[in-house]
Formats: sequence, C-alpha cells, structure tokens
Amino acid sequence: MKLALITLGVLLIAYALARVLVVYASPTPVTLYSGEGDLTPCPSSPNCVSSVDTDTSFAIAGVTDDATAMFKHLQSAIRSRGDARVVQQTAHYLHAEFKTRWMGYIDDVEVLLIPEREILQLKSASRLGYSDMGANRKRIASLMQHAEDLKAASRPPAN
Repeated sequence: MKLALITLGVLLIAYALARVLVVYASPTPVTLYSGEGDLTPCPSSPNCVSSVDTDTSFAIAGVTDDATAMFKHLQSAIRSRGDARVVQQTAHYLHAEFKTRWMGYIDDVEVLLIPEREILQLKSASRLGYSDMGANRKRIASLMQHAEDLKAASRPPAN
C-alpha cells in the first residue's frame, strides 16, 4: 500500500511538472499574422490546417459566402468554448489560444476577414509536437459548424 501511494505521488508530481514544462516550452509562434496580406501557410509538420494552403494535407476551405457575417459568428463560437482564450482581436482579425484537456498543450487559431475580397481565412496550428492526430482539422470543423448554427439561428423566420 505504501509503495502504491509513493508511486501515485511520483506520477502526480511528474504530471504537474510536464504541464508546467509545456507552458514554458511553447511560446507564442512568430508565424502568426503580421497585420498585412494573408495568414501564413502551415509549416511542414502535419499539425496544422489552413485555408491559405494548397497542399491537401493542410488545406481547409475558407469562407467566401457572407464572410463578414461568418466572422462575427466565428468570434461568438470561439468565445463560447471553455478551452479557448482570445489573445488578440481587431475589426478583421482574431487570434485565440486553445488549451488541450490533459496535457495543456496550446494550439493557435487565427481568423482573418479580408473585406475587400469578401473572404475569411482560417488557420489552426499546434505549437508543439509533430502530429496532432487531426485535432486542428476537427477544431475548425467544430467551430465552423457552431458558426453556421449561429448564422441559421440569426436569420429571420420565413413567412
């Protein structure tokens, strides 16, 4: 029994230390939106998805249908998530950090509205690791579905 308690204690301490290391080992990436042009493409590791990428392993659809309204709905969808923290927001850009449940890894989500082209660019990227096992693609799909639901709910009822 004593050995089991010691083992459990060691495991809990190791888990706590790993979480602290994750926070300090994952500074804000320098590849975030610069304030000009398009969002940056994904790096070569398969832990990112982006609507500006043409490589099918990274590519996701951007928004071209009512992009301005979808930007508003995506902001609401992101803010409603318990695992998200909005870091920066302007009239046309939003950067949020999403924290994974168990290890506390931080992933970055960027949404950029380009009103003169009426498009909405999206990107979700992990800060650490090589593969994300599809987490970023699933996150964007979930956010887009929530935004679509908000958009549908905001339409006036049909007569």
